[in-house]
Amino acid sequence: LARRAKEENDSTNAAKYYSKFLEENPNSWEARFYSAYYQALNCKVIEAPSMCTKLTKLAEPILTAIKDNETEENQTKYVVEVAEKMYDISILFEKGNSSKASGFVPTMLLTWGAKLEKIYPENTEIINQAVKFWMKVIDMFSEMRGTGVPAIEDGIKELTEKIQKYNGEYTPTESKITQHTSDSPNRLY
Repeated sequence: LARRAKEENDSTNAAKYYSKFLEENPNSWEARFYSAYYQALNCKVIEAPSMCTKLTKLAEPILTAIKDNETEENQTKYVVEVAEKMYDISILFEKGNSSKASGFVPTMLLTWGAKLEKIYPENTEIINQAVKFWMKVIDMFSEMRGTGVPAIEDGIKELTEKIQKYNGEYTPTESKITQHTSDSPNRLY
């Protein structure tokens, strides 16, 4: 029933059935991930930051459970499926009504990307998902680029180097700030 609801994009019933399935099968990566995913998809604006935190904490347990419990041929399929859902939810939270939640999205994407790389270092298809996450984070930070905040500049540089390890042709998004001065409207301090 949970899988049918998922296939039919019925997020309300998918959340309900995956939660019930999780109660009966607490070690199921599928039930654990999709229960949280559909809760996040259906959450209220005020709950969005805590849902981002919950999904962030699930990265390693979910990916490890897939690696430990699925056949090698299914691992890539399931990990890519989960990664695509995480990317979709990150966009939802980034563009949603909760500015607080959008602040949690980069951490969520960075964590998932790091775990994908750590657990599946030799799988190109899975690494491409990690790269996609890191590129999204750079895009999110591009509006703050050039503000003089060392953490942002260093973070973009570090992520760019990481991405270029897998995609040598990658060039980060240019700053959207046209003039970088001490009174720049995007200045963060």
